[in-house]
Amino acid sequence: ADALKVNGALTTLGLGQNAITMTGALALAAAVRINSTLTSLGLWNNTIGTDGALALAAALHVNTSLSLLYLDNNSIGERGANALVEVLKANPTITILSVEDDDTVTSDQRHTINTLLVDPARAAARTGEGDTKPAHEIPLAVKRSKSE
Repeated sequence: ADALKVNGALTTLGLGQNAITMTGALALAAAVRINSTLTSLGLWNNTIGTDGALALAAALHVNTSLSLLYLDNNSIGERGANALVEVLKANPTITILSVEDDDTVTSDQRHTINTLLVDPARAAARTGEGDTKPAHEIPLAVKRSKSE
């Protein structure tokens, strides 16, 4: 994670199924907070938990380059999901946020996340344009299978 703080070239980092815990998520969040080149972070099938999700959410209030975040099957809990919902309200850069296959996230929270992702106002803020794309042209959260 320390290398990510100073890396100016890496745009995609896939760390799915790497036994990353809350401690690893805290280190990644500190790096994401200051990294300006990473656009995609995949952390599916780890165990970052609620505290890891809270740390990533805090980092994403500052980071404006990350647009794809995959947190499927991480036991982020309702508090973690709620923090991510708040990030989506404040950070229009995020176009995909996936929290599938996580029994600790409610269906209402998933619905709220998906609704925010297709919100035309977020798309307008992202592009800086007054015109917005139809909802069907903005990506929904991507569902990843447990086998990935």
